[in-house]
Amino acid sequence: MPTRKNRFEKPTPYFANRRTRRRSASCRASRRLFPPRPEGLRNKGSQPTTHLTVNGRLCVRRTVYWSRQGGTFIPVDPWLGLTEHRFSPGVREMCCREALHCSFEVAGDNLERTAQLSIRGGTVREMVENQGRAALTAQRKASLPPAFTAADCTRQTVLTGADGVMVPMVTESQKHKRRETESARRIAQGRSSTAAVGRPKQGSDGPYHEFKLVAFYDPDKSHCHEVGTAGDCEAAGGLMRREARRLRLTQSKVKYAVSDGAEWIAHQYHRQLPMLDEHILDYYHLRDHVVQTSHVLYGEGT
Repeated sequence: MPTRKNRFEKPTPYFANRRTRRRSASCRASRRLFPPRPEGLRNKGSQPTTHLTVNGRLCVRRTVYWSRQGGTFIPVDPWLGLTEHRFSPGVREMCCREALHCSFEVAGDNLERTAQLSIRGGTVREMVENQGRAALTAQRKASLPPAFTAADCTRQTVLTGADGVMVPMVTESQKHKRRETESARRIAQGRSSTAAVGRPKQGSDGPYHEFKLVAFYDPDKSHCHEVGTAGDCEAAGGLMRREARRLRLTQSKVKYAVSDGAEWIAHQYHRQLPMLDEHILDYYHLRDHVVQTSHVLYGEGT
């Protein structure tokens, strides 16, 4: 044993003929800072989760906490953006864009072939519907502002137009057939049902439904803002007035409407946007009227 230098100093231990020193406070293992450990919660261990991104599927293991009052709590998920969606914003955008031009099943096949994203058609449908509902909610709350105002338009000129379009709908018979197909596929794969408890939503009473669109744009179409509604002409008129106010239409130097001359469109523009300078019939409908008039006056084929 080594001799003491003085009676107040403690002996330093020797191990394997090597003198060891005490670790200073700065070198000791510090408490982990991330992820933060919530107080008053019970640690339930580490659990894995997956998140599909445009670069592939991301697998993450994170610590799960639990309490009797608040239930399960995972502090890392909000930091990583995993609380609301299993798919990244890029994947959701790709699904919505692809589903614009084809069925959901075809959209899923195209995404798997071109982007190596394995997503079933039913999942694509749910994703597109959820994104549509989120956009509709943001539109109703006016939390989705336009990307420009009238002052940003070319020569401070704003054109506006409205029209009705027929959109294909899912009928009740199609929904029933889809449920039967999904049920047979689920039974064959040995999966349990993931449908929400309660009565399923009813299908449309017809194969098509008219939606009304309202657009604001400048002459070179470098700025364009469009909104739509499944309501009647009064609902479309309300959109005209609300979006014109958000775009600050009164600040434009020139503002006029271009439409097909439908009675409900002209009535809503005169009622909701009386500040418009002119109301112009679009070229295609003007040409049709001229052709029809020439047939009446001079006969067809002249």
